[in-house]
Amino acid sequence: MKSFANGVECNNANFGDPAPGAEKVCWSEVTAAASTTTPTTTTTTTTTPTTTTTTTPTTTTTTTTTTTTTPADTTTVVTSGPTTSATFTSSSADFPNPERGWYVTPNDGEMVASTLSGFVSQWGTRLFLYRIPLDNYRSSALPQSFLDTLNTRFAAGRAAGVKFIVQATYNYDSSGSDAPLSLVLQHIAQLKPVLAQNADVIPFMKAGFIGAYGEWWGSTNGLDASDSSRAAIKDALLANTPASTIVHFTASSDFAKWYPNAPSTAASARVGFHNDCYLANDTDAHQFAGLSDPMRDYVKTMTQNTGFGGETCDNVSNPEQRRISCAQAISEGAAYHQTWLNAGYAQVFLDSWKSGGCYSQIGSLMGYRLQLDSVNHVTTAARGTTIAVNVNLRNVGWARMFSKRPLVVTLRNKSTGATITGSAGDLSSVSAGASAQIAVNVSIPSGAAVGNYDVQISAPDIWSTTASDARFAVRFGNADSGSQAWDASTGRFTTATTLSVQ
Repeated sequence: MKSFANGVECNNANFGDPAPGAEKVCWSEVTAAASTTTPTTTTTTTTTPTTTTTTTPTTTTTTTTTTTTTPADTTTVVTSGPTTSATFTSSSADFPNPERGWYVTPNDGEMVASTLSGFVSQWGTRLFLYRIPLDNYRSSALPQSFLDTLNTRFAAGRAAGVKFIVQATYNYDSSGSDAPLSLVLQHIAQLKPVLAQNADVIPFMKAGFIGAYGEWWGSTNGLDASDSSRAAIKDALLANTPASTIVHFTASSDFAKWYPNAPSTAASARVGFHNDCYLANDTDAHQFAGLSDPMRDYVKTMTQNTGFGGETCDNVSNPEQRRISCAQAISEGAAYHQTWLNAGYAQVFLDSWKSGGCYSQIGSLMGYRLQLDSVNHVTTAARGTTIAVNVNLRNVGWARMFSKRPLVVTLRNKSTGATITGSAGDLSSVSAGASAQIAVNVSIPSGAAVGNYDVQISAPDIWSTTASDARFAVRFGNADSGSQAWDASTGRFTTATTLSVQ
């Protein structure tokens, strides 16, 4: 222990180096009788970035995970001096957010920016299912003009601020034909550059190609009846889609054949589950053997890292078998990590949930829902220094975020609007039901203007094509309260805390 007057930097020169190469922490205590300074820490980081995860079992089936992210630089982070903090109010509103929630299905002629923007306003969603129409190519290769048109369609989505689940189909009825395996594989290879060019707006792909509606039944070429054909198409889809795109398959019986052990880590998992008859009856119209089918547990594990999407299906012949209640929908949505669901089908389920008062709740909980809990940081910083802004948040949604995304802190000058930013972490690591503590280092340039800065928090898209577009930023599950408010024009949440730069 050493005593100093008027403060001191935490460094090896002042305190020695008892553990070379390791992270050191200096604890300070102000002894002046009338001081209002909060005891804080100053951390000097000399190690490479690491993430420490501590998992604490709870008394329920939910696991709470706390993640602390070490700053990624070797700068001395100055935290000595008074600190400020704020807590935030949660909201139950169903905010439209990227890559999750209710989806709608425009037809090919509606894939223009103005129409898609209108659907965003009408439906309150930023997720669409686009069916790539292959009806005219059941016996021929895809012409370049068709591929060029697809690029135009996705460019329209980007301009409208939306993302897509894509599904290629040779027919969209119960009687149309599909294509032979050799041509399917050729078409998948031809689509590869289109999918790569538009990976920023295609987070998910529904397997498609086989049979009626592209739903892997009723194939006129016997593709649905052949294990080898289904596996070949699966392999081709995974090989020709970007690593960032998760491919959802409709036949749960295939999963155990392809992967005897359910993929349980995000790094190894790219196969998700699309249920085309969700909640129709105990078997989900033969997706499972029943409610006790071991495959249900398999899918619950798999979807932790790849998600579950689909649509309900009206059991007209046996309506009493529908698992249609709000309680059933909410329970299974959480269990299967439901990420997205068709907003237009089946209407009997949607009407039931609306009348039962849970439709909005289902919409708000699908996929991730990142909720800010608190923030703290020093109140004053000198130019040329780096401060840490500590953010506490939770994922109260049913699934993790499946695309990588940083947490960004922006200092906005109250007088000029000039901004200074720092980022840290990967929000996709925060699983459903988990909490995270993320320290974001913000370096203040020596030429920054002195004055007061608002502290703002955001989660922008990671792609260079969409990172600066606020429509692709994640809106946190928090309500506006006083000066704490979401800014739709910037995609940032103002915390109502202030930093004075001197």
